Amino acid sequence: MPEETYTSKSKKPQGYWNDKDNLIYEAKEFIRLHPGEKFTRKNLNKLGYSSLGQYLAKKIGWKEALDMLGLRLARKPKNYWSDEQNLCREALSYVEEHGEENFSKDRMVDLNFSPLANAIASYWGWDEARKKLNIKTPDFGIKPQGFWKEKANIHSEARAFINTHGAKKFNVEDMRELGYTSLSGAIRIKNFGQRFVQKTT
Repeated sequence: MPEETYTSKSKKPQGYWNDKDNLIYEAKEFIRLHPGEKFTRKNLNKLGYSSLGQYLAKKIGWKEALDMLGLRLARKPKNYWSDEQNLCREALSYVEEHGEENFSKDRMVDLNFSPLANAIASYWGWDEARKKLNIKTPDFGIKPQGFWKEKANIHSEARAFINTHGAKKFNVEDMRELGYTSLSGAIRIKNFGQRFVQKTT
């Protein structure tokens, strides 16, 4: 879908999206013109306004932008996240708004759902949460037959993972959460130890 702007369908001038005032103005216009749509990255993309979502996250930060727009989620009452019914309801609502592909700790934090992400991690764990909510675990590591038997391939994929997600995420739990179950499984099956990790990083 071609992108349009809220005040005009013409293309914005160079540098327009780098101005924070312009971003907040356009965000407010979106909210005014689309009162029935929740202000989420998914909805911005769906309606053809991906530049606004992209630059809000890049130039301001999604959390701060929501603060500036008065859209931050209200603080939940004490022990709210200890109730499994609340957790299920909030998690399913999140998936409905943002999609299963964004059901991970990193994406929830990016989208200003840190309390939900923390509650899922502490109450269920991500694998158990996906099972309970019937959410398929993504796997970005599907390769041709025999691929994961080659040590060189595993090294290459591990380096690519680190370049994308950082060395701190190079552990089984984070790999599985981010959808790299094949890579984490190959490392485990090959029984690569700390020397492999040090060499890769």
